[in-house]
Amino acid sequence: MTIKVVYAHHGLSTYDELFLKALAERYRTFLLTFERSPKYVPPGVSLAKMLDPLSSSRSLFRHSRYMRMLSRLLRLVLLRRYLDALSPDVLIACETREYGFSSAISRFRPLIVFVWGSDVLIAPRRFLPRFSAKYSLAKADAVLVDSEVQRDAVIQLGCDPSKIIKFPWFNPEDVYTSFEDNREEIRKLLGWEDKVIVVSCRWHELTYNVESLVDAIPIATKENDACRFLIVGEGSLTAHLKRKALDMGIDKYVRFTGRVARNDLIKYLNASDIYVSTSLSDGASASLLEAMCCRLAVVVTDIPANREWITSGQNGFLFPCKDSANLAKDILYLTNEDQRRILGSEALNTIRTKVNWHKNLQMLNDTVERLTKKRIYQN
Repeated sequence: MTIKVVYAHHGLSTYDELFLKALAERYRTFLLTFERSPKYVPPGVSLAKMLDPLSSSRSLFRHSRYMRMLSRLLRLVLLRRYLDALSPDVLIACETREYGFSSAISRFRPLIVFVWGSDVLIAPRRFLPRFSAKYSLAKADAVLVDSEVQRDAVIQLGCDPSKIIKFPWFNPEDVYTSFEDNREEIRKLLGWEDKVIVVSCRWHELTYNVESLVDAIPIATKENDACRFLIVGEGSLTAHLKRKALDMGIDKYVRFTGRVARNDLIKYLNASDIYVSTSLSDGASASLLEAMCCRLAVVVTDIPANREWITSGQNGFLFPCKDSANLAKDILYLTNEDQRRILGSEALNTIRTKVNWHKNLQMLNDTVERLTKKRIYQN
């Protein structure tokens, strides 16, 4: 019997691509989404788009609470209708808010909820997201998290620990197969052949606090004029960050690339010397693990999720959140090539020791198949 799996999410994340590709290798897989143009739909995955007729006019009513409520109710009806038509053996819903919550309310079972990070670490500080998270986790037959900090968070939200599957959402082979020995070519294109390149590739949003890196740049460059900063990505704060760099007179030291394709991101990582993450909250960050795969010396915030991967001084450095002075100090220490090489090698060894994607994925496959058998038995 071929198992049919419906994966409900927006299809706009590389995590979607990672799981959809893996699921399609084993099961008949559908991406069920409200997005008009999902970006990541790997070969072998069937696309089911739930067209919300209110979405085209939503911009006219984006400040209307009633319009938003009506849209959510309509989406609940659409989701249930599509699930009835597709009749999957297992439903996978991402995040405990829109897709996870809607799937839980649909009463379709069995249901696996994938926790995304901020949906259990940040959003539940407010009442409605907390209610959505608790409800989704309670109704799920299994819950997938990527880190111990997420595991602790869902337990605090009332999730039964026996339902939790935990492993990092990361396949090192994706980095190795994308890796090209074009370091010098990229550095030449940047005009930074003889510089120490520091790279950041987090979203330009408050949670990721890229402003702390911008604030560290004048401190670092005052001590070492060879430092250069490559800020990859975009977000609602991009214009503010660019303007701040100009106002601080550090624009010659920094380059904003905007959003880049994943293969290009790997090229930028390979061309860089130091990776920085200033995030205030995280699960198992894929960009951190990618940087470690590329043997970069990493400097990341001292938060629980990063402490699962980095032992400061051994395979990278941890610095206090929003502490630009300490961040600059760690960057300056790592302008020493020998120190970067030692930490970079240890970072790669950490990945080789702690990450086995195929073994981890088998835990998810075992859960899908166990729940399918349970459903058949109950029917």
